[in-house]
Order: sequence, then structure tokens, then C-alpha cells
Amino acid sequence: MDAKKLQKWLGPWDRTKAAFLLEFADAETELSAHLLTAVSAGRLYVMDRPRPLGQDAAEDAFETAWHKAAIALLQERINPQAQDAYLDVLERRYLSGASPRPPRLDPRFALDRGIAQEQRCALAGSPPASCLREVVRRYAVAAAAPETAAEANVRAAWALFQLRSYADALQTVDRACPTDDRDVTYWTHLFRGRILEALDRTADAEREYRAALDIRPFAQSAAVAVAMTLFKLNRPDEAVAAARAARQQPPDFVDPWWIYLRGDARFIPQWRTELRSRIKP
Repeated sequence: MDAKKLQKWLGPWDRTKAAFLLEFADAETELSAHLLTAVSAGRLYVMDRPRPLGQDAAEDAFETAWHKAAIALLQERINPQAQDAYLDVLERRYLSGASPRPPRLDPRFALDRGIAQEQRCALAGSPPASCLREVVRRYAVAAAAPETAAEANVRAAWALFQLRSYADALQTVDRACPTDDRDVTYWTHLFRGRILEALDRTADAEREYRAALDIRPFAQSAAVAVAMTLFKLNRPDEAVAAARAARQQPPDFVDPWWIYLRGDARFIPQWRTELRSRIKP
């Protein structure tokens, strides 16, 4: 993909073209070079719109929606370096003081910083403690905003679990307030169960795993965990039944644990629809 030809095709500001470019980038997710070119060109195109930042609420909302979806595509490809570079650009744009009335930087972008670092640690295989501590630090920033506090605390707790800071992990996951995001609620129970197991509170862990299954029946990660805790609790018949149940999944079922590392990629269909709804001024 030629970046100059793409910029020429985009021409004067047009929300329809901006939205189309993002959908094109989504279709090119298997070709990372094309994805990066499309996202980079689109970011410049959206930020170079005629009405400056802070002067048109509808245009500002469209731009924010575009950035969120673009970063989600980079998260889907597990490209932390590109995510951090993108977020650096956004922070300079929104926090530089160049606009007299800049809109608020969406708190989701602070959470995205943590996701980028979490992916970086995962790519390392056996990440050093310093990598995971940076994950915790970034999520602590995101946890300060009510909109992202629940997910930030849950993700920070998982990093603390990997650091074997079990008491801190439990305290952190317990700070995750109730949310209507069912994936986050599932992760909350699943991770609390893992933490409680590490603290030798096996019966409490079983209850958490079953709570996760209440949110997502048939989820294999929680179902296998239930079976394992039942073995530990010396309830072999129940454990065998639970292990058999863990293999019974409807076609096309997606366990929330399988999509955890890809962050906001789970929102791409929803955010694509939202972006389309904002095309007309």
C-alpha cells in the first residue's frame, strides 16, 4: 500500500472516507504493514480536519471514536509499540495546550496504555518483574477514572498475581466495582479465583469460578478451574463431572479468557457501528 497515493485518494475532509479507511484497515489486519499504513494515514487525515480540536463537538466525537477503533485494531494484532506511538501522538494533540478549548482526553486511552504494556510483557514469554510492575503502574492511572476503574483494577490484579503479590492482587481485584461489561465481570471472578487458590483458600476459589460460569456458562477456563478445585477439595466424583462438562461447548462459543489479551478488539464491531452512525454531520 502506497501511503502517498492513499493520502491523495482521501482528498478533502470527508467522514465517510475516514470511516471507510478504518474498515479497510480492519479487513487488512492479517497484513500488518498495510494495517499500519492505513491507520497512520487515517490518523493524520482525521487530525487534520478543517474544524480545529475543541471547536465542533460532533467532529470531536467522531475523531475520538475513530482513534478508539484504530487502537483496538492495533490491540487485535498485539502490536504494543504501534499502540504506544499512537497514544503519544494523542497525548500531544489533546494535552499540548495548542487548542484553547480542548475536549477531554477519553480515559479509555489511559487504559490502552496498560493494555499495550500487558501485551509487551506477554510477548516476552517470561517477562521480568519490571515489565509487570509497569503494567500495574499504568493501570493505576487508568483506575483513577470511574469509566475505566473496574477493568483497570481487574487487569492490574492479574499482573500482581503474575508477580506473586497475592495479597495485593486480592486487594486490587476487590476494588473492581460492579460493571455491566460481562467480560470484565467474568475476568473479575476468574482472577479472584486464581488469587484465592494461590492463598490456599480453595473453597472460596471454587465459589468464584462458579460465579464466573454464571456470567458465561460453558466458558472452559472457569469450568476447568472448577474441576481442579473440586479435586483439591477431595470431591472426585463432582470433579470428574465438572471436567466432562468443561468439554461441552456450543459451536462458535468464545471464552472471555481467550480474548483477554487483545483488549479493546472485542469492541470493534460495536465501535464500527458507532462510527458509521456519526458519518453524517
